[in-house]
Amino acid sequence: MFAYTPAQVYDVISDYGEQGRQHHAVTELTADLLYPILYSLLLGLLVTLIFRRTFASTSFMQKLWLLPFLAAVTDYGENVTVVTLLLRYPQKLTGVAWAASFFTTAKWLLVSVSFILIVVGLVALLIKRATQKG
Repeated sequence: MFAYTPAQVYDVISDYGEQGRQHHAVTELTADLLYPILYSLLLGLLVTLIFRRTFASTSFMQKLWLLPFLAAVTDYGENVTVVTLLLRYPQKLTGVAWAASFFTTAKWLLVSVSFILIVVGLVALLIKRATQKG
């Protein structure tokens, strides 16, 4: 889900059952620790490589390689809040549920913007090369 309310997240958590909640918590604390590192490195590297060839070294655009790493930070925030919700169930932690939704939405926005930056950078690079040859 891109965003959710506490009621929605608790419906999902309830549907998991005890075993499902434990499994999901273990997954969040193991495999989901590597994924943000991998995608942030890949996206950050791509943005850096493309933008170094496209924009001046003094351009603000050069700093945008940080966005994928900010996405990873929000992903870890999502993981921590989701694990907290899973482990504390059936206790209702409404503030934590809202925080989980915020982190989820922020993560997907930042990942999407990172992909958009790569496309924008590639288009700008193609235009730059085409105008330099002509």
